[in-house]
Amino acid sequence: MLSVFGQDIGRNIFLVPLAQRRSQLESIPWVQRATVMRILPDQILVHIVERTPIAFAREGDNVELVDADGVLLPISPARMALHHYSFPVVTGLHVHPAMASPQERMALYQRFLADLDHAQPNASSQISEIDLSDPDDLRATLSSKGSDLLIHFGADNFAARYQMYLAHITEWQSRYPNLIGIDLRFPGDVPLELAPNPSTANSAATGKTTSEAASNASPASVGNPSRAIPATAKAASLRHSSSSTSAHRAQSLRRAKLHHQRLAAARHPHAPAGHAKNHASRAISTGGAQ
Repeated sequence: MLSVFGQDIGRNIFLVPLAQRRSQLESIPWVQRATVMRILPDQILVHIVERTPIAFAREGDNVELVDADGVLLPISPARMALHHYSFPVVTGLHVHPAMASPQERMALYQRFLADLDHAQPNASSQISEIDLSDPDDLRATLSSKGSDLLIHFGADNFAARYQMYLAHITEWQSRYPNLIGIDLRFPGDVPLELAPNPSTANSAATGKTTSEAASNASPASVGNPSRAIPATAKAASLRHSSSSTSAHRAQSLRRAKLHHQRLAAARHPHAPAGHAKNHASRAISTGGAQ
């Protein structure tokens, strides 16, 4: 406030440019809107509506708070410590702007969290990171049994898809301990992404492709085993993400880079030596529509 009105101290209130001062206030990221008016005989009344953060946003190497309009809110470490914010980390706010505005992406984020909490109270607290780069495919990182899982939720039916995840995640992880990704967008068949394991490494050494290795392995199925198919025949590969549980928000930012590197290594067969070169995919049948 002082930075905006400091020069007006002692000035005749009729000489204070109210519209200019209001514009200056609203240029401050944390100010959503401002009202400035004269109160006779000698006062200036200022009313401010402050923006409310609802998530952390990662832009490159920077992490800042963000509000429902997609406006980044810079904050000092001291003030951050006072508030003890605990939000998921969102990414992709400004990717391909023609596809959706930051405000539209944050609306998708809010609807997603609300639907999950409707399906199960406080379910949103289990979300550590949400990728909004593709408005048609919201991707969330959840933690289950100490493992970070990248889940494709699409753009709707979030509650039903989350309930499917809850109903089957124990069996999926029991059958596939190296599970790292799940695609819930397709009715019936659920493609799973697996991290590299000795069997896939051996298949690469013997000249077999990843899809061949997945096809030859015993597929998991829920409800209708005959419909289990290799994921590559049903849907595009799952993509990237990272992080940890909501109980460790501070740790999620440090773990994000390591998790991205692990997934990137799993997805790029021509990566330099020393990186993982194969990943397997499976699709299982849930026997029901989403």
